[in-house]
Amino acid sequence: MLADEPTPKPPSAEDEADALIREALTISGDIRPGHGTLHVRLDPLTAPRRTQALAALCEQLNAAQSRYPGTDLRLRYEVKTHPGTA
Repeated sequence: MLADEPTPKPPSAEDEADALIREALTISGDIRPGHGTLHVRLDPLTAPRRTQALAALCEQLNAAQSRYPGTDLRLRYEVKTHPGTA
């Protein structure tokens, strides 16, 4: 009976974050050295809201001013524009 079936639970924020990171770790992008920097340009994710979340993560990573290990190159992250939103 339908009454005996469990009601589907909406995804939690933790589930959404896990899915975002999983997808972000599988996308392609470009890595280009510049003057004292290493630019990492990531392709957009499957949904604009996920792309926006990844862009916010990139901002936090940029604020950390991390350097590529073993070099003086500062890492700079960004997400390419999602098709149709330029």
